[in-house]
Amino acid sequence: MLSNINEKNLPMAGLHPGDIIMLEIDGYTHDGQGVGRMNGAVVFVRGALQGELVQAEIKRERRGVFYADLLAVLQASGQRQEPDCPVYASCGGCHLQHMSYAEELNFKQQQVQAALQRLAGLQVECRPPLPAEQIYHYRNNGVFHVSRQESRLQLGFWDEASHQPAGAACQLLFPLPLNELVAHLQQTGLPLCVSDVLLRFSFAEEKIMLFLRIQPGSSKKALAEASLCLQQISRNFANLAVWGLQTDTGWQTLSAEKYLTDTLADVRYQIAPEAFFQVNNAQTLRLLQVIEQALPPDTEQLLDAYCGIGTLGLALAKHLPGLRRLLGIELNRGAVASARQNARLNDLVQAEFWLGKAEQEFAKVLRQGFVPDAVIVDPPRRGCHQQLLNGLLQLAPRQLIYVSCNPATLARDLRLLCAEKYAVQLVQPVDMFPRTHHVETVVLLSKG
Repeated sequence: MLSNINEKNLPMAGLHPGDIIMLEIDGYTHDGQGVGRMNGAVVFVRGALQGELVQAEIKRERRGVFYADLLAVLQASGQRQEPDCPVYASCGGCHLQHMSYAEELNFKQQQVQAALQRLAGLQVECRPPLPAEQIYHYRNNGVFHVSRQESRLQLGFWDEASHQPAGAACQLLFPLPLNELVAHLQQTGLPLCVSDVLLRFSFAEEKIMLFLRIQPGSSKKALAEASLCLQQISRNFANLAVWGLQTDTGWQTLSAEKYLTDTLADVRYQIAPEAFFQVNNAQTLRLLQVIEQALPPDTEQLLDAYCGIGTLGLALAKHLPGLRRLLGIELNRGAVASARQNARLNDLVQAEFWLGKAEQEFAKVLRQGFVPDAVIVDPPRRGCHQQLLNGLLQLAPRQLIYVSCNPATLARDLRLLCAEKYAVQLVQPVDMFPRTHHVETVVLLSKG
């Protein structure tokens, strides 16, 4: 869409910062802004919905696109609704509370479908996203930036657009015990050396993990003050099980308990403070169900790249009846230790985990003669490393499961995989992040 804009023709649009325009919205950007067109120019309006007629003020132009603020909705979409949260406009946690949940799911399906068509050249069906039964209070972890204005302490998200702390604390995404702890910290205060607060919640045990991120170069006296602060907090919150500090030298767990334990179905996971664990337990279960149903029942050998603490691989090892061997590869040393510990915790003797970059370990996999029936890749937002994609093509498993949180990098990687050996069999978005513009997608590929 944006590649068709010719910056040399911008003066013909006749638009300038400060102009107030009337605009019909005919689509969405990847982050849920409304898209309209005027005199050949593309205009993005945050808060506008597809099908609406709006009044907006042009604020700036960048790379041939005009960005505008919404002033008034002249003709509203039937999918518009009042936000549920009183601080929706200022907290930065949710992006889509102004649209109905049905429209949110439609938007997310559009984004995945458009990315696959436009960026990968794939004409494949994208199924409607699997909706969440609970669209609020689902997040099991979060990082809150500490800001101070005069004597008032505020915990909130970091606003990526303004590069400033958000103006209010999120009230709806996190479970109530975390909200209560955030409110307590804002009321009682934190030492000046604390820059961020890291929180995690176990839905299975209803316990909390709290870590304070300390500014680099803080003195021993400041660290002692932060440690004392944590002890005082733990006396006020009986469900605070794991707590400590994150300093420039690493993680320091100060509580007697060192891990938070959570459960997905009947698989238990011990989660260290630095570990990655999917933010939405209920929707992770649905994602796992999609993968289980996609893999053939005769799958015997499974390779889990970017395996983390074994979240996906161990659950599949528990439930795939014919699986004889699970091999996970992970770069983070602590995550590998946790994955091995979680395998022991669940008596999954068929699981083993290697430390290293997946793209570099594939050569070792080939040398050892391990021939996986299926490979799972669940990369970060930047997608798969080129070397890993090349390694997948060399391994050539019968089936490949790609789990993505970024439709653009998913499409980029599928373009390469499908140009060589694979064909897309299934595209199933899962609404892992309700009320935000993010979407998780499971893609099943089979050798053509």
